[in-house]
Amino acid sequence: MYLFKKNSFPHRIVSGILCLVLAMTTFLTIGSQTAKAAISPLITSYKPQVVSTSANLSYINSSGNTVMGTIHHPGIAMRQADLDNMRDHVRAGDEPWNTAFNAFAADSQSSKTPRIYYEDVYIFRHIQGPWGFTDPETGVYYSNPSEYVGARANTDSETAFMQAVMWYITGDETYRTNAMKIIRSYSAAVDCVTHTNFRLATMSYLLSAAAEILRYSDTPTASLKWTGADTANLTHLMDIVSVTYNAHSFFMNQHQFTVMGTMGRAIFTNNLQLYDEAVEAATVNAAGDQGGRNGSIKHQMRWMTTNERTGAALDPADYHVQAIEMGRDVGHSYGNVAGLSTLVRTIYAQGTKVDPGTGARSAASNAVNVFNFLEDRLLAGTTYLLKYHLGYDVLWTPARANQSSTIQYYDTINADGRGRIDAFYSVLYNYYKYIENQDMTGEKYKYLAYAYETRMPEVAFKDYPLFMLLYTPDAAKTVGLSNKITLGSITGLTATAAGANTIYLSWSDVPNALGYNIYRSTDPNGTFTKISSAPNAATLYRDTNLTPDSSYYYQVEVAGGSKSAAVSATTGGTLGTASVRFKNAATGLYTDGMGRTVNGSAAGQWSSGTSNNQRWIEEISGSYVRFKNVATGLYLDGMGLTTNGSNVGQWSSSTSNNQQWSVSIDGNNVRLQNRATGLYLDGMGRTTNGSDLGLWGGGSSANQRWQIVN
Repeated sequence: MYLFKKNSFPHRIVSGILCLVLAMTTFLTIGSQTAKAAISPLITSYKPQVVSTSANLSYINSSGNTVMGTIHHPGIAMRQADLDNMRDHVRAGDEPWNTAFNAFAADSQSSKTPRIYYEDVYIFRHIQGPWGFTDPETGVYYSNPSEYVGARANTDSETAFMQAVMWYITGDETYRTNAMKIIRSYSAAVDCVTHTNFRLATMSYLLSAAAEILRYSDTPTASLKWTGADTANLTHLMDIVSVTYNAHSFFMNQHQFTVMGTMGRAIFTNNLQLYDEAVEAATVNAAGDQGGRNGSIKHQMRWMTTNERTGAALDPADYHVQAIEMGRDVGHSYGNVAGLSTLVRTIYAQGTKVDPGTGARSAASNAVNVFNFLEDRLLAGTTYLLKYHLGYDVLWTPARANQSSTIQYYDTINADGRGRIDAFYSVLYNYYKYIENQDMTGEKYKYLAYAYETRMPEVAFKDYPLFMLLYTPDAAKTVGLSNKITLGSITGLTATAAGANTIYLSWSDVPNALGYNIYRSTDPNGTFTKISSAPNAATLYRDTNLTPDSSYYYQVEVAGGSKSAAVSATTGGTLGTASVRFKNAATGLYTDGMGRTVNGSAAGQWSSGTSNNQRWIEEISGSYVRFKNVATGLYLDGMGLTTNGSNVGQWSSSTSNNQQWSVSIDGNNVRLQNRATGLYLDGMGRTTNGSDLGLWGGGSSANQRWQIVN
C-alpha cells in the first residue's frame, strides 16, 4: 500500500549535502570579479547561429588594373566569432558580459516592445527633401519631410540592430520579429528625391548591420526567415537613399555618418570598389577638403605643425594631435570619436589593412592595422579630447574648419560643457587592452582606460553601435569586472583662509580618482572658473595671490566624476585676521609659539587647543611665505641653523631669508622648507607637550608633514 512512499531521511541528507556544496561554492567565489552570475531570464533554449561566408571579388580601377579583395559576412562591425563570443559568455553568466548584457537589455530599444517610429504613409515610401510638402494621400503638411523621416529612420534602424543582437543572444523570436518588421517596413520605400540628409546614411549602416545577423542565420519561424526578396528590397532602399549623401564632402562628424552608410551598403551588397572608397574616406578622404571640414582620421584628429590661420610654423616641441571639432562644441567632438571608432571597428572586422600613408586598403608588406594608422592617430585624438575634459589644459592651435565657408577657423576650444565624458570607448579600449595587450596604466592609454572603466558597462547614445557587450573579447574573462571603477563624491571639503592672500582647500580622498579639479568664484551664484591646470593629485589645494578681505567660493570636482557643493572662506586683512594651525602627521601635536616673545626663543609643539599660540598667519614674501604667530607676533625663523635636529626659533619681523619658507603639497599635508638653511620644519617624533620644533634635511618621514587645520 505504501510501496511508493519516499524515505525523507536520506532525502534530507542529500539536500543538506547539496546546500553545503552550494554554500561552499558561494564562499569560494564570493567577491570574485570573474565568478559566474545568474543567467538572465530572457535567455531561451533556442540558440541562434550565424554561418560565416566570404565573397572573393574584383573590379577594374581607374588605371585599368584589376583590384581583388574579399568581403566577409556577417561583417558589419561584428564577425561570427564576435557574435558567438558575446552570445556564449552571456548565456554562461560570465562577467563582464553578464553586466554588459543587463545594461544593454535595460535600454528601451532592446525591450520586447520597443517603440517603432515608422509610419506607413506616403513620405516614408516616397522620401522627400527638406522643404514643405503635403502628403497627397492624407493631406498632412510637413515643413521638413526629409528630417521627419530621417530622424525616425535613424532611431528605428538602431532599434533594429539592438533587436537583432538581443535575438542572437536570447533566441527569443520576439526580438527577431521586431528587427525584421523594421527592416521590411523601411525597405518598402519606392524612391527618394535628391537632396542631402546624412541620417539616411546612418539608417543604411545600422539596417545593414542588423541584416547581416539575420541574413546569415536561420530561425524556426518560417515568416521570419531572411529571403532573397529581403536582400533585394534592402539593397533597393540603400541605393535610392544614396542620393542624399556622399562619402567625401560632409562636415566633420557628419562625414563619418556618410562613410558608415557607404561602408554598410558596400559590405551588404558585396561591392568591393565601394568598400575601398569607404575605407579610404574613413582614413584620409583625399577627395575631400585637405584639412578644413574633412572628417577622416587624418584630418579630424589633425597633426598640427602650423597655425592654420596665420601660417606661422609651430616650434617642433609644440607639434601635437588636435581633435578639430572641439572648436565647435563638446557633443560633436565626441561624435568624431564615436563615428571613427565605428568605422575602424568595421574595417578591422573585415580583416582589412591599410597603406600607412594613403590609408587605402592594402595587402602590401608595410600595410598597417587601421587602429595603428598614422601611429595610432585615432587613439591620440581621443586622448587629447579626454585629457581636456578630465581637467588638463591642452595646447590648442587655430585650425581651419570650413563649416560654412572656405575661410572659417576654430581659434579656441569651445569650453562650454567642459568635463563631460560621453561613453564611446568600447572599441578602442577593448582593442588596446585585450588584442594588443597594452599596459593601460601607461601614459598613452591611461586616459582612455580611466574614461572607459569609470563608465562600465558602456551603452552608447543613439547613432552608433558602441556597446561594451559587443566588443569585449574572450580574454576579458580573466579580468571580469575587476577593472570597473565606481567613483565616489567629494566629502569633507573645507576652505580655510591662512592670511590675507591664501586659502587652503582640503577634502577626503576618493578611491581610484585620477585627480581633482578646482573651481573658484567670488559669487556663490555666479560662474565657477577652473583654476587648476591639471587634475590635482593631492587632497589639499593652496590658492594664493588672493585679494585681502574678500570672500571666495570653491567647488572640487572628481576628474571625470561629480562636482561638490560650494564652500567658502574670507581672506584676512583690514577686516580681520585669518590664520591656520599646523598639525604634525607623525605626532599629532600642533606648532605652538609657547607664549614666548623674546627673539631667538624656540618654537614648540602642543596638543590641540584654542590658544592663539597655535595659530599662524601666512604672509606672502615674494615667491616665499612667512608665518606670524597670532599670540606673540613673532615669525617662525630658521635661525641660520643648518644642522639636522636644530631647534626652530622665533624672531620679530625682518627681511632675513631665515623667516622665509616654501610650501609644498604632499598628499593631504604640506611640507615647509626654510629658504636660508634648506632644512624642513620637523616634529622630531616628539610627543610631549612643550617639546621643541626641529629642522631636518628633506626626507620621507611623517615628522616633516603638516596638516592644515582651522
